[in-house]
Amino acid sequence: MSYIPPEAKAAIDELESKVLDFESKNIQLEKQIKSEKNAKKSSQTGLIILLILFLGVLGTAGWFYYKQQLVLFPKATEVELKLQTQVDSLYNLLDQMPKAEGNTAEIDFSTGKWYFVQIGAYQKVDLSLYKEGMFNFRQSEMEGLYKYTLGAFQDVDQAVGFLDGVRKLGIRDAFLLAYVNGKKVTIEESRNL
Repeated sequence: MSYIPPEAKAAIDELESKVLDFESKNIQLEKQIKSEKNAKKSSQTGLIILLILFLGVLGTAGWFYYKQQLVLFPKATEVELKLQTQVDSLYNLLDQMPKAEGNTAEIDFSTGKWYFVQIGAYQKVDLSLYKEGMFNFRQSEMEGLYKYTLGAFQDVDQAVGFLDGVRKLGIRDAFLLAYVNGKKVTIEESRNL
């Protein structure tokens, strides 16, 4: 081995130390870059998987929508036809009812006994625009509900017969209302008065 002056030896040692430090930092940077690449690759892979899943869900939804177009709309037409038949039957039943003198809108329901068949009570359904010309159809608003009744009877047996006909048409939760001198009473109370 040859002789190395101490100043040169110190400079070489310092350079070797810097080289080792540089190599260590370089290894750390390479690891960091590799980690970031893996993370980016993982996130890209995750995005690709999400995109594939989204397209799969979208395709499945489209397929179901297509099937519904083929299957549900004929059923909807059947339901519409059934409802129209029920409405027509209801009009026929109303036409067969004994007629009150004049328009029921002109009759004073605040005196005497009156019976009505309530067919529904709804918060957001207001049919008042359509009631003109429907003499046996009434709408009242109470407690935030639009209540709809059909018929105006002074005989409880006629009202009960009409109620049975309405239920047979599919309005199963229809019920009878009784009023005496404008005050709502039970059916039994009305019979006893």
